[in-house]
Amino acid sequence: MPKKTFSLKDIQLLADYYSQLGAPETWALFQTIHSFYTPGQNPNDREPIDTLEILKALEKLGLSPETQEHSLTWLSSLRKKLNLELFNIISVQGNPAELIIGVDYKFIQILKSSELQRATIIPRQKMI
Repeated sequence: MPKKTFSLKDIQLLADYYSQLGAPETWALFQTIHSFYTPGQNPNDREPIDTLEILKALEKLGLSPETQEHSLTWLSSLRKKLNLELFNIISVQGNPAELIIGVDYKFIQILKSSELQRATIIPRQKMI
């Protein structure tokens, strides 16, 4: 599968734009995830971010689920809301690198459908 690359600058440009539009809860999640990236780091090489660390950081900001039993479901739901907002701003050029948050809570780039189709086409083998 072709791998697109992006930089910390792409994340920062998105942060600058999204900070003016994002809902408070989703902006807090965005900032929290962004804080796990260090200057000079290649964001494409970032290890998955521990969900418990994200929950702790959000709790320090005053955001937490109603019950601890539902914390991972709540966090997943918040990530989906954030991604919906990030998808929506792609169309207005506010997210030119086409970044969203992956299931491992890392920034990832969306593959365009044509790229995805090319990446998943498997050549037929000749029958002998």
